[in-house]
This record gives sequence, structure tokens and C-alpha cells, in this order.
Amino acid sequence: MNNHYLVALDPTAEAGEAALPLATYAAKVTGGKLTVLVALGGPTAQAFRDFAEAEQITVAAAADRYLEQVVTQVRDSGVAADRLTIEGKDTAGEILGLLDGSDVTALAIPIAGRSTEKRVLDRLARHTSVPVLLVPAA
Repeated sequence: MNNHYLVALDPTAEAGEAALPLATYAAKVTGGKLTVLVALGGPTAQAFRDFAEAEQITVAAAADRYLEQVVTQVRDSGVAADRLTIEGKDTAGEILGLLDGSDVTALAIPIAGRSTEKRVLDRLARHTSVPVLLVPAA
């Protein structure tokens, strides 16, 4: 059985991609795959709105452009990867919904230290059936 790692990213935080190298390595060693995820809520949404406005594209296109760069980097290292965005206000609920019935074997999340993030992480840690790996900035 191949492992499937769901990796949350936050391009607005110093530690925003901290979980990516570890999850990529784990997928490579186990023959697994990654799905990289960005939530279009909170500070991340504002960053994508600002970028989208500057580039005259939609917020979804801005997020997709960022995720495609990340996915290309992962694939270039020899690991299969997909991308995913979630847009609702309930980030934890949406991630839990994604995990329910999926083949995801672990969730990797960067730690940036925001108070809203702490609530999301607490809810995920308490309610998910897969291991949650919290990765601080290096």
C-alpha cells in the first residue's frame, strides 16, 4: 500500500512550507504520493487577493499558480503530487471532510503560531483518524 500525505501550506508564514521537505522525503522513501493543500482563508486569502489583483487574475488562479510551482518542485524530486485548494471559512472542518473516507495516511501542517491556526490545529488533532505531523520553521 502506498502512503498518501496531505500537506497543508501557508505561503504567508515563515514556516509555511516547512512540512513540504519532510513529507516529500517520506513519500519518496515509502513510494507514496503528496497532495499539497492551501486554504483560501485568513491571511492567506489576503495574500492571494493582493497577488491576483497585481497580476489581474482571479484568486483561484493565483492559488493555482502557487500550487503548481510547489507541485512541480515535488514532482522534479521524483514524487507523485497533486494540488488542492479549500475555500470555506471552516478550514479544519474542510480538511476533516477531505480526510473522511480518503486514502490519506498522514497530514503534515506547518506551524506559524497564529491564534486562529492554533484552533484549527487543536480541532484537527482531536478529530482526525490519521497522524498529524506539526512542523515548525527550521
